[in-house]
Amino acid sequence: MSYQQLKDQYYSSLKEGLISPSPIGEGASLVRDREGTGRVRKMVWYPNEAFLLKAHERMLEEYGGYPGFRSGLEVFKAILEEVRAAKGIYRKAAILLKRLRTANIFEDANKRTAYTITKAFLEMNGYRLKIEDVEEALTFLKTEILFCDEDDIIKWLKHGKAKERPTSSSRKDN
Repeated sequence: MSYQQLKDQYYSSLKEGLISPSPIGEGASLVRDREGTGRVRKMVWYPNEAFLLKAHERMLEEYGGYPGFRSGLEVFKAILEEVRAAKGIYRKAAILLKRLRTANIFEDANKRTAYTITKAFLEMNGYRLKIEDVEEALTFLKTEILFCDEDDIIKWLKHGKAKERPTSSSRKDN
């Protein structure tokens, strides 16, 4: 499923009343501007549980896998609290991506769901994810992300590259 199809599904769900567009509800909230003056406020869209479940369902339909929960939706609520508390869209996205990747909310398709949700988060807030190719993103999500801090993940989200990990051939022998 393409991101556009997922986005269309989101708007369809809004029309059907399955999810709330409320600025204070599950789907969005208000955050202060970067300068911290408090005068300018910007709407920030956050995925809610319904959006997460629909994205996961779509990943299972398209790529297969086992349905069901491993750690459950309470973990997602905790992740969202951490994301909402962070400053800056890319920092929020980095936290969202890594926490969804490592939380294992579902039995299967956690990495694809993490990528899809993070991409939706950025695009719904007017930003872009540098990596468009799902398979390339999955390569990063399988192992590289585990060795990255938030700043490295932000670089990957913005530029498609994170820090280089030293390999055994690149280390100096003593």
